[in-house]
Amino acid sequence: MKKLSVVIVSRNEENNIGRCLDSVFTAIKGIDAEVLLVDSCSEDDTVSIARKYDVKIILLRKEWQLGCAAGYSTGFKNSTGELVFFLDADMSVHPEWLGKAVYFMDAHPDVAGVAGLGDELRNGKKVPMPSYSVTGFVSSLPGVQVFRRSALDDAGNFNPFMRGDEDHELCGRLARKGYRFFRMDSLMVTHYGYSEEVLEVLKRAKYTIGSGQCLRLGAFNGTFFYHALRLRKTIAYTSFFAVSALLLIAGIFYPVIMLVVLAVHVVLFLSMIILKKGLASAFRSYAGFWSKSFGFITGFLSGARPPESYPGNVTILWGHA
Repeated sequence: MKKLSVVIVSRNEENNIGRCLDSVFTAIKGIDAEVLLVDSCSEDDTVSIARKYDVKIILLRKEWQLGCAAGYSTGFKNSTGELVFFLDADMSVHPEWLGKAVYFMDAHPDVAGVAGLGDELRNGKKVPMPSYSVTGFVSSLPGVQVFRRSALDDAGNFNPFMRGDEDHELCGRLARKGYRFFRMDSLMVTHYGYSEEVLEVLKRAKYTIGSGQCLRLGAFNGTFFYHALRLRKTIAYTSFFAVSALLLIAGIFYPVIMLVVLAVHVVLFLSMIILKKGLASAFRSYAGFWSKSFGFITGFLSGARPPESYPGNVTILWGHA
């Protein structure tokens, strides 16, 4: 068994994978570690670039559900590390982070997972990532993190059928078992995949499908209130937009209702223009709320299949650094 496994998930990351792997191999110097790349059917040169490194490459199949959750789950099953660092291919790792993480986990055997701070490139500038900003003992570890293998063996691996929020879903099960999580006040990663284009904002909104799945699954595995508390804002605006949609439908038969609803949303949109200081930003936010609400309801109604039903007959390639 290795001390540390680094599991990287990728899809069409030819512009980022080299930088990611370079940073990983710098960060694991002096650690007994292995590096795995789980690829979700990239159609560019991601895999061929990765094969230039000493990496175990695992290929998922097009007919399977793809994505981060499936990649993390499959990577964990094919890794051997006592600790496992789950990472996205559009990120780079700070050189000192993994050494600090291993030291912390060795010193705190009751902690299931540890993470650090993150920044991301926006308009050519590095800015802090809000979801990575709260330090100390936390209720969950969104994003990328180091988990203890024994804890995941106890509470269960990532659910490969999650379409977002797979990190929160796993942390809910771990927390129910009594495990704790810690975010260190130390830079962990830099993210290079952020975009404020409207289509990208709408694509990110699909991750709320995973939020809905969390709430649905929580009703059966004892984590419902954990997720309901975490998602209270999402539940609130989803309820508002869902009621608005129903009233608009009713407005087909009762025009006054439609006029009232439209007036409320005009006021809401104008308020967003003031708060966001621009029409484009307001439109992105407004469209995002509608899209997120639809995604959340979709996820809650659909749920997720049992993790054990995910295929395991992967194709494995080896890099040749």
